[in-house]
Amino acid sequence: MRVALDHLPGVTHAPGVGRYARELARALCARDDAPELVLSEVGPGARSQEHRLAGLERAARVQRVVRERWLRLQRDLLRRGAERYLPPVDLFHCTRPLLPALGRVPRVVPVADLPRPGSPAEQALTRAARDAAAVVVFADGLRAPVAERLGLPLDRVHWTPVGCEHFERERTSPQTPPTGAARILVLGAVRAARRPEVVLAAFEQVLDTEPEARLLLLGRAGDRGEAFTRALASSPARGAVEWRSGDVEDDLPEALAQADVLLHLAESESSPVTPLEALAAGAAVVAEPLPAFVEALGPHGRWVSTAPDDVAGGILEALRDSRDEQLRAQRRAHAGAFTWDRCAAATLQIWRGILSA
Repeated sequence: MRVALDHLPGVTHAPGVGRYARELARALCARDDAPELVLSEVGPGARSQEHRLAGLERAARVQRVVRERWLRLQRDLLRRGAERYLPPVDLFHCTRPLLPALGRVPRVVPVADLPRPGSPAEQALTRAARDAAAVVVFADGLRAPVAERLGLPLDRVHWTPVGCEHFERERTSPQTPPTGAARILVLGAVRAARRPEVVLAAFEQVLDTEPEARLLLLGRAGDRGEAFTRALASSPARGAVEWRSGDVEDDLPEALAQADVLLHLAESESSPVTPLEALAAGAAVVAEPLPAFVEALGPHGRWVSTAPDDVAGGILEALRDSRDEQLRAQRRAHAGAFTWDRCAAATLQIWRGILSA
């Protein structure tokens, strides 16, 4: 069989869906049982991540800069969208739920986050999922809830694990345990769903007990960027907070290795990759008890509400044993079971099931 993988995010975006596209492609290329793989890089966007594509030499890459509006028009008129630019494929594995525009080719659609109930985004996702041959989620416990929300039979919703070894692979120096002042790390865009004001208020309380602690945020300015900047400017903790909002991808391996605690507040994430990345580096994790997080981290997560005093308490509790080397080794060992090869193997099983039906 010949399968196309939507790899456009892999060459246009460093984090998130871009990492998923690159790592899945890399893991598939490393497997002897993988089908002929075509990396579809058809669509708009600056190809800024070419330097991150080592290990993809076995796959055919089709690169074409095309506006998404033109792909939709071709789909509507010709019943062929992005696949029109590819060699004939039996299946198209999307890495984004609604993109690219495709015609009749069977497709697999990922659901890494569920929109608000009743929203236009949920309606669009429901249409895309019902048109798909299969839907992929990243926590086994989410199969039934996603099937119910999207009106799908359960056997069309499949689970694949995520991998988290990528930053350890990319490290250029041996990992050393954290030293000096306690470091609390927050990853991801500064947006409402990540509750940045709660993070800041909780950290202010942490400083009452741990006055040497430091908070590092790595992520672009999202919809709460300006508000957070104003709050930080007037905060008594401002001298202990660093926010890097540019291209931070290359900073992540070292930041995770030197973190005592990853604080990850999130409204509705359905992929556990970020907290698993922290465990892979040995850091403790304080997070909201979202189903995907609880399933993947098990006893290695400290679960908190969104009340600042509860978050502060969780951080302080985590800091008490964050540098215990035996516990750090246990966290790394737990994360070691989450590999991109497992993701690739589960993905291949889904593809074979579709094409053998």
